[in-house]
Amino acid sequence: MNGRGSRGLRVLQVVPSFLLGGAEHVGSYLAWAFANDGVVSACAITDGPLRRWLGEKGVQCRVFRGERRRWRELLAGVPLLCWFREGLRRRRGGGQGKGAVLAPVWGSSLRAGCAGWLRSLLDGFAYDVVHVHSVYCAGLIPCAREHTKRVIFGQHNVLSERHEREDIDFLMRHLPAVDAVVCPSQASRSDFVATTGYPPERTAVIPNPSFLATGERKTLDRIRCIGTASNLGAAKDVGVLLQAYGELRRRGLELELRIAGGGPQAVARWRREARRLGLQPPPRFLGRLDTEREMGQFYEAIDLLVLPSRTEGFPVVIVEAMSRGIPVVASDIPALREVLGGAGVLFRTGDPSALAVAIQALASDSSVLLRMRNAGFQRWEQLYKNERIVEAYDTLYRGRVSQ
Repeated sequence: MNGRGSRGLRVLQVVPSFLLGGAEHVGSYLAWAFANDGVVSACAITDGPLRRWLGEKGVQCRVFRGERRRWRELLAGVPLLCWFREGLRRRRGGGQGKGAVLAPVWGSSLRAGCAGWLRSLLDGFAYDVVHVHSVYCAGLIPCAREHTKRVIFGQHNVLSERHEREDIDFLMRHLPAVDAVVCPSQASRSDFVATTGYPPERTAVIPNPSFLATGERKTLDRIRCIGTASNLGAAKDVGVLLQAYGELRRRGLELELRIAGGGPQAVARWRREARRLGLQPPPRFLGRLDTEREMGQFYEAIDLLVLPSRTEGFPVVIVEAMSRGIPVVASDIPALREVLGGAGVLFRTGDPSALAVAIQALASDSSVLLRMRNAGFQRWEQLYKNERIVEAYDTLYRGRVSQ
């Protein structure tokens, strides 16, 4: 599908960064799908490889720069703030935090700097819709409200499980200025409504699209290599996969494990854990994959995608795998149960032995492997093809603009 200039609507996607996160990827794909010549279609607070992807596809995008660059650097350092806060909580016996607290970071100086930058974009074009993605950009909702016809907010994870109460309250203060909220799954939508009290009739469920969902099925007769791709954060539960891999190797299964994603610190942490577990052969840690070609090579290499996460909203890696005929084993949590819909294998969350059993069942029975491959591909064709998703967004945008 050619996205450039094909829709008529002028839509600006506002994403936290052009890094390869879920919200960022969705916003970038929609920027391409609704792009108009001469119109900035996506903007981000921080830079990343997706800006290059969009540039190669002819999409105009912008990154926050200017005199307040120090605030960009502060945002980039939020994980450090999170680590510091988490350390204090543990010392006080408060347990592990869910993530970085962003509300204090959005102080008056940052809000004014980013809002002025966004205002300069909105004043230059008569946008029909501004689509603001994730709590990380909630501070820009008021500016979007003042300078466009309609504002859509995209919540891509399970709000109550991934954000602290302070950030949820920060978001809730801005929600009255939003015309509609989009969540990628019923599970994330139900949580959003329950957590915020937002009117359910003003919400919509639209799955996430992906540049990497190809529809080109790979040849696969048995499982030789298993893999996962994520930011390797705590919620992704990579340790469960490492333990399951060790158990499978001890049972005599000659499998390779590839782990994609994560920054240098996260990769170093899990390398140490793999050494501590004595895993042989050791997993291949690929680090962050920044290009479509690199991600394509990752999917070409693996025969099974494993997602052991403790919380998810709608991981695009599942859709990308299903579109290539790669079977999926995932933790039994509401969003993954919903997305797979029986077209994958679920295991008890946090249980390495249960994960090992699920992988071994696919590795040892070619008929089950074939059934899961076909079921996943058919589900992708029926529900998650990019064309269907873009049409759903087109209907949503036009419906709100016409009100």
